[in-house]
Amino acid sequence: MNPAARWRWPAGVLVVAAVAVALAFLFHGNPGRTQPRRHEVEISGFVFVPERLEVQPGDTVVWLNRDIVAHTATASSWTTGEIAADSASRVVVAEPGEYRYTCVLHPTMTGLLVVVP
Repeated sequence: MNPAARWRWPAGVLVVAAVAVALAFLFHGNPGRTQPRRHEVEISGFVFVPERLEVQPGDTVVWLNRDIVAHTATASSWTTGEIAADSASRVVVAEPGEYRYTCVLHPTMTGLLVVVP
């Protein structure tokens, strides 16, 4: 048997195995990481509900303004911008950490976003 022919089959098996692993990650994701989720914080009665929210990196947080006046959710590294009455704004969180945020229009309104790895 030709020595080169003997090694073709194992190389083909390695290629098939590599493709199988790649497809598994493509369709099932990294098994150690959950898929990004959507979370909601309702603004009602000049309060963020929930006041404390725990999320993972890559998750989206949506602030829903149920009040009749505009609000913001503003931390040191991100902001929703002004959210009009009966409107929403979203932020995709990337870095783990604790983010205290406030409404810049109503500074007594505060919340805490905890991003855990």
